[in-house]
Amino acid sequence: MNIEVRDLRNGDWYWIHKTVIMDYAKDIGATAILVYNVLSSYSNQQGKTWVSQTTIGNILGYARPTICKAIKVLEEYKLISIERNRHYLIYSLLKVETRCHPTELCHPTETRCHPTELQMSSYGTQTISNEQELKNNINILSSSEKPDNDIALKNPLENPTSNNLPLIAKKENKEKVKNTDKRIKEFIDYFATHYEKSTGQKYFVSGAKEGKLIKGLLASFDLDRLKELCDRFLEINDNFTQKAGHTIGVFYSQINKLNVVDEEPELTDSDRNQIQSEKVFREWTEQLRKEKEAEALNGTD
Repeated sequence: MNIEVRDLRNGDWYWIHKTVIMDYAKDIGATAILVYNVLSSYSNQQGKTWVSQTTIGNILGYARPTICKAIKVLEEYKLISIERNRHYLIYSLLKVETRCHPTELCHPTETRCHPTELQMSSYGTQTISNEQELKNNINILSSSEKPDNDIALKNPLENPTSNNLPLIAKKENKEKVKNTDKRIKEFIDYFATHYEKSTGQKYFVSGAKEGKLIKGLLASFDLDRLKELCDRFLEINDNFTQKAGHTIGVFYSQINKLNVVDEEPELTDSDRNQIQSEKVFREWTEQLRKEKEAEALNGTD
């Protein structure tokens, strides 16, 4: 029985390193994974592509600010690099390294580790268990490698309920919270205040979800411009907005429409001729009126 298998030579396939899914997906999110796949599908043999963000957005059905945010995340996680040309951007897919497994012990300052995973590892006929390898790694850490702030990793096997391993991650998360963009809260407060003025009702804020949307918009718009678009949005009263409501989610979906600058249409030669003719006609009418008034005054005298 003949079975047809994938053939990478026919040009209909592209590949990505499985560690992008296994190790990075939870951190960078589904949108960034989708964007990475599109970049991979457009890349050449050197791993380079200059596909536009508009094209990526059309393929995935996302707005351009969303694509821009995802690309920024991929660049921060060193999955891609960006060469900013005068006319377009060139994206390069970088070599992907295996990240730390959740049960591995690394020095607190490291962001990458050796690809040795703490799974059942076989060496010939000898098998080292996950527990034994974890103990060996703990013994390797010398006192000079321990952090100065005394957050040293303890052996979780001796005290399984102490929750020692996530300690460093918790500290990093607290630092991230401190570094949260203050403009996000400022805009949400601005939106809620003006929503209440416009509708007479209080706005219920869906913090995490709407915060992510505003963070994405702030990557493309400054705060003052976003407030201007908010004022314009709250004045809209079309059928779609009446049904969907004046929410930050709807505001996000309508951002490109709101950002269209109202410009005066360019005049054609025909329009200019018509304007000039009307001007001449008005001047002639005004002159005729003045002559008639002068004749009337002369007749009265």
